[in-house]
Amino acid sequence: QKKKRMIARGLTREIMYLMPPLVAFSIFIIIVYVSREKLTLETTFRVLAFLNILRLPSTLMSLALTSSKEAIVSLNRLSIFFQLETIEEPEVVIGSEPEVIVDNATFQWSRESQIKLAPYGK
Repeated sequence: QKKKRMIARGLTREIMYLMPPLVAFSIFIIIVYVSREKLTLETTFRVLAFLNILRLPSTLMSLALTSSKEAIVSLNRLSIFFQLETIEEPEVVIGSEPEVIVDNATFQWSRESQIKLAPYGK
């Protein structure tokens, strides 16, 4: 599952980086072969300037889509959390006898015991 997700993310990034040159190339092909116009320096600069203007909004759109997806997941988690049952606080009675009394005690870790930490994410 995680491997598939990483492959999909990598392919998406590669497509994102390959799209601007492919779009420019396809526009130049359309200008030359479909409209039968001569490709001049002025037309080339006009097309490249237009594509450069569109680059920032398209990048921001992909970031907005990713952020909105993450926001929906977060809202679903918050919704589940807020719908959980409320746990009542235990009543504290002042002046009652203590339930645990520790008198003259020494606490330490044993030298033989080893603490093992679980790997992150498991």
